[in-house]
Amino acid sequence: MASLQQKTQLRKIFGLKAQDGKIDQEGIEWIFDLVGFFPPPEQHEELMAMLFSKKNLIGFEEFSRIFSMKCNNHFTANDIENAFKLLSTREKPGYIKLKKVKKILMENDF
Repeated sequence: MASLQQKTQLRKIFGLKAQDGKIDQEGIEWIFDLVGFFPPPEQHEELMAMLFSKKNLIGFEEFSRIFSMKCNNHFTANDIENAFKLLSTREKPGYIKLKKVKKILMENDF
């Protein structure tokens, strides 16, 4: 969970591109560039698909979840489950390909 200070900062950043309390994919991309958040292309595509496949706009809560996972070393069971869903394969939901795990570990210097 993000601290009050982190939520305040996230709300300010969100407000830079949000209209009527919502933000579109272009706004998220702009904010990613602004804060230097550059996930690998495959993860970026999957994240955008997860956020925008069923709707064109997201609210602050969804936005803050993206960054609270990045800012925090304490993950809830829900955070882990959502990350697992994001990484699992479309062909066999609930499974993450070993190749993908190795790639993520290498990209993060593990």
